[in-house]
Formats: sequence, structure tokens, C-alpha cells
Amino acid sequence: MPKKTLALIVMAVFLAVSMTAMAGSKGKIKVKLVNHLGATTNGTVIAKKGNKTKTCKTSAGTCTLTGLKKGKWKVTAKTSGGAKGGPVTKKVKAGKKVNLTIKVKK
Repeated sequence: MPKKTLALIVMAVFLAVSMTAMAGSKGKIKVKLVNHLGATTNGTVIAKKGNKTKTCKTSAGTCTLTGLKKGKWKVTAKTSGGAKGGPVTKKVKAGKKVNLTIKVKK
């Protein structure tokens, strides 16, 4: 096999492995908001870790916070009616999704 072909194959394998590792390096938190009766409600979800902040707005009571670096994230929620929930600390792992239900209260 020519050296040039071998070099291209090695480079392609390296890039494929690197891209796979990068794609799975961040995690997600799927959040469900419920009221005091357990019914889903809509609002804004805020996750903080150090100086990083991520937000999402719920639709049909759920949303997913994406692109989260691994580690512990403090998650809170608030509705347009003023109800608040949290904080709840969730551990995020690279390439994984965790589920969280937050009960909001007035």
C-alpha cells in the first residue's frame, strides 16, 4: 500500500474518532414542570454551573437543556404567573440525558 494512501486512512480514522468523542462530550437535562396538583405547566428553566447559564422554555410542560458540560448543574424554574421551583442539583454526564421533574409553587 502506498504511503500516501496509508496516511489518508490513518487521518480519516483519527478524524472519525475525534468527531465521535466531541459529539458525546456534552450532556442534556430533560425537564418537566408540574404545579402543586401534578399537572404540567409552562415556564422558563434555568441551569447554572459556575459562570455558565443555559435556559429553555417549556412547551406542553417540558423542555431540554442541551450542550451541558459534565458536572453538577443547579436547575431552577419560573412560570409567567410567578410560580417558582428549585433549585435542584443534577449531575450531567458526557453524552447522556438525565430527566428531572420540578414542582413549581407560588
